[in-house]
Amino acid sequence: MSGNQGNHIVKQLIYFYSITAFSYATILLNNPFRYKLESISNSHGIDHKLATEYVSFGGDIKNGTFSELFYSFCTEHLLSKIDINNIFDVYLNKIESLKNFQNNRFTISLYTIFTMIPEMQSVLMAEKNRIFPLSINYGIHAAVPFYKFRLGDGNQTISQESIENSFRACEHRIEGGQHIVTIPLDKIRDIQATIYTDIYGKMWYIDSPFTEIQLPEMCLHFMAIFALSNIMRYQPEIWGAILSNEYETQISTLIRYYLTLFEQKLPFLIMRSTSNFYPVVTQ
Repeated sequence: MSGNQGNHIVKQLIYFYSITAFSYATILLNNPFRYKLESISNSHGIDHKLATEYVSFGGDIKNGTFSELFYSFCTEHLLSKIDINNIFDVYLNKIESLKNFQNNRFTISLYTIFTMIPEMQSVLMAEKNRIFPLSINYGIHAAVPFYKFRLGDGNQTISQESIENSFRACEHRIEGGQHIVTIPLDKIRDIQATIYTDIYGKMWYIDSPFTEIQLPEMCLHFMAIFALSNIMRYQPEIWGAILSNEYETQISTLIRYYLTLFEQKLPFLIMRSTSNFYPVVTQ
């Protein structure tokens, strides 16, 4: 509530405290190695280079809130309505992603983070689109049940490398401009795709810059809010220029839009990661 009503000058700092608190709850409920608050490291578990606007994580940054939050998603729940009689409801196995997180350091810019958030698509003018609509159908062939993933809207191009890294050993082809991936039911939990669900329950395939890991969406927002709160605290002259549209007009617009989006999205992410509920907004 204080964040919603707060001034944009300090809004992102309040939100960082909020997502940190809810991250603690997510960690204690889902991370098998953390059973009490005192067992969580006091460090942030993330490195933000103010001079370059890049965020680094993983590898040698093994402890801290962000790292513990990432470890909390050893499985990932995906839920979507296929048709009136069928629901796509699976838990993806993320153990390989967790191992790769520990063995490698990753770096990402704040702008790239924005390009991975489905609800930001309408205001982005990215040179490389990373957000693609995903629809799922259920079928049976030769008595073998399977899921058919349709990626893209027919006008967008997804790299072959991205598809192959996300859906290993799965049949895929291009049909009507869309990428079609066929996945047997017994293989679905092991796909390595980064998939996010917006507040309306619509799924999106994310062409992630990282092939070795799948970033949970809550971790993505943690990084964005952490970076923005750092700019506000340690570079007030830049933050003031951003808010007054004297820095870069597009950046200022994106940040304001993102903060409004964050207010809407965080409750959904919290409920999905700390309870058995999977809330969506009915259009």
